[in-house]
Amino acid sequence: MQGGELAVVDISDLLNIMSGHPNMKVFRVNADHAWVQRETGDAAGMALAVQAATAPTEGQRVLQNGYHGAIADGESREQTSKTIGADGTVTNKRLVERSVVLPDGGGLKVQQAVVVQSDPAIGELSRHMIFMANDSQ
Repeated sequence: MQGGELAVVDISDLLNIMSGHPNMKVFRVNADHAWVQRETGDAAGMALAVQAATAPTEGQRVLQNGYHGAIADGESREQTSKTIGADGTVTNKRLVERSVVLPDGGGLKVQQAVVVQSDPAIGELSRHMIFMANDSQ
């Protein structure tokens, strides 16, 4: 290849190249973890898959461009709020709602709620909740 040319590989070749690199032990562990999440229906794994379909990061978008399978179509919306109590407690809330339509016509809806409270007396407290609903036909 000469300067300015871009090598294009499909996702299978990319995974083979990456997994064969001696420094890719972390990649293999993460890939195994993702596979177990997918096969067991783990909530965090499904939430990540729905996020990738509805609001992909730049890295996810690059991987999707090289993937020739079905990528679910969906929608995403987020709401954030911040309140400060009379006692100085700061509460940040973030609600993320994502929904996808699967190739078989079914769907999945995921709601993620994160609440972080910063209390001057005790520090920071965080709660993270995930709710899922299967919208099968």
